[in-house]
Amino acid sequence: MNAKTFRVLLSIEIILVILSVVADISLEKHLPPILQDYLTAELENEFTTFELIFLGLALITLLYIIINYIQLFMLARSARIHATIVTFLSYPLAIGLGPNVTHETSSLLYDTSTVFWGFLLGVMYFSDIKVYFDNKVEEED
Repeated sequence: MNAKTFRVLLSIEIILVILSVVADISLEKHLPPILQDYLTAELENEFTTFELIFLGLALITLLYIIINYIQLFMLARSARIHATIVTFLSYPLAIGLGPNVTHETSSLLYDTSTVFWGFLLGVMYFSDIKVYFDNKVEEED
């Protein structure tokens, strides 16, 4: 795999994530009425201190994800380890958010982007593209 193919695959991943968020917001009105009522009730509740701290951590992680996408596009040497770290940071945050009510299309896009991200992690570690992310510098004779 070459750098151009990797960047195309990374672009597909970013598009899937963006489509997932857009679908989540735009398809909310197509949920069954009981789920819409649940979402409305959740929005009316005030944030607890734990939720505010959690939201702050989530926003910091989101910023880290955006920076990591830029690093990956630039094929920065540290990008692969940052991608691994951001993965390990993101999933505990997702678990801590609790139940999530979304439309099935949004869920499909999110799950697809998650699998695609796993594929990209594998590509970064086990394909020819790994030479861009290896910290070892080859010595020339």
